[in-house]
Amino acid sequence: MKRVSSGPVKQALAAAIVVVCASLPVHAGQREDVLSQIMALHGLDEQGAIDRLSAEADAADVYQRVRLMQLEAYAGAWFDADSGKLQVAISDSAQAERLIRLGAVPVLVNWSLRDLQDLQTRISEDAELTHGEQLRALYVDYQLNRVVVDAAPGSVQSVREHLMQYADRVEVHEAGEIPELTADVRGADGTRNYTFEQKPLGTGYYPCSVGATVENGYYTAGHCGETGDDIRWAATFPTQLGVVQASAIPLNGGTLGDVAWVSLLPGWAPAPKVNGYSDGIIDVAAKWSGTQEYPLNTNVCRYGQTSGGPYCGLIVQKGMLQYWGSTVGWVKNNTKVQGSCSSDGDSGGTWLPSASTGDAQIQGTTIGKSFGNTCDASPPPPDPYTYFQPISDHIAAYSGSAGSLLTQHGAVKPTVNGWNCPDLSGGAGMFECSFDDYESQGITNWTWYVNNVPVASSGLYIYDICSTGSPVRVKLTVTNPYGTTTKSTLFNCP
Repeated sequence: MKRVSSGPVKQALAAAIVVVCASLPVHAGQREDVLSQIMALHGLDEQGAIDRLSAEADAADVYQRVRLMQLEAYAGAWFDADSGKLQVAISDSAQAERLIRLGAVPVLVNWSLRDLQDLQTRISEDAELTHGEQLRALYVDYQLNRVVVDAAPGSVQSVREHLMQYADRVEVHEAGEIPELTADVRGADGTRNYTFEQKPLGTGYYPCSVGATVENGYYTAGHCGETGDDIRWAATFPTQLGVVQASAIPLNGGTLGDVAWVSLLPGWAPAPKVNGYSDGIIDVAAKWSGTQEYPLNTNVCRYGQTSGGPYCGLIVQKGMLQYWGSTVGWVKNNTKVQGSCSSDGDSGGTWLPSASTGDAQIQGTTIGKSFGNTCDASPPPPDPYTYFQPISDHIAAYSGSAGSLLTQHGAVKPTVNGWNCPDLSGGAGMFECSFDDYESQGITNWTWYVNNVPVASSGLYIYDICSTGSPVRVKLTVTNPYGTTTKSTLFNCP
């Protein structure tokens, strides 16, 4: 298997590691290189690109709120460029009003996301299909409200017949070439896997990019190294940087996705920053702990050691179970980006939303690309795409040992923004309380209380009925690894 990677950066800093260096300035407005790419991607003028990215940022806020509602009928969401709104598929029309109140556009469909994901799992466990290499990818298409099956060339009809019992929920397409991991860069700045380089029959350099910093080191791609590997800082090689503490390698049959974390040796200080190359040094946002996920049909940009960045494209699929060839096998939960590019050595690097205006919401780490889609390809391939592993998968796998993802908020208790309680506009005998968002570092949870009784709500607002004239106390506690913030209001029921 090719060992891949993407090296951190130049000495100023890696995609997340800062070593006592002066930070470069961050643009106060939209980043110029990002704007030029969005204009080219979508045929927009400068104002049109600015308007689109602003609408995408608003849609991401709505998307966060919708996902936190945990609606049973939820069936996926996507940004609609024509209206500038988030469209949300829903299999129960009774829940549409709640979506409208959040600013989303409900789209009624037949199947919930949970229904389709269960079917995707059943198909992935069908040994006749997966062991015979007839399948290349599986994912839920939110807009089609179907499970899409990418079949190997020549296998479309047999796969379609095999899945005939699910014909109302499945679409079978012919897959293109198997994508490839980015690998084997020579002579570039960044980290290097010294352990790989010492093995017999090694191929020389094994660089990778830092993805996102955590308290005890950084996250990167799983295929950048195996547990125990010695990682060096390429800019001052052979200076030691850290050790791979956990990795998804070998990937074949794994359940974690392409994830890993590297601990740092004494003298290296992780910082809540991303090396944006031509974008300068970008701060990791405190809002939503720096990990606000952007929806389908929004633009994201990639940064990595070999090709720099930004390299931007459009999110076209989420939650893909992707086949990466017989050596690697299947990797779960890939996000596919139409456009962008990735050169050998960019693996593990950072993905950010294009709508960032100086703050970085970490989306994930680079896995690889479609065949031939290198950043120096001339001419570029006609249908380029790239893949990343969502940062939530790294956090779910390793936060207990790697520590919190670093943000500008720092190791302090959360800050709550937009506290609005009570909202009595619903009329007599009703109330509502809400907040806009939180700023925090690390995994953050919250609990609502009404008259000191916990409320079964995970959303950003609650609403309830009450007895007119009776006292009501509403309390919100928001907790991260460093403390708890409390908001409380006492009022009389209208």
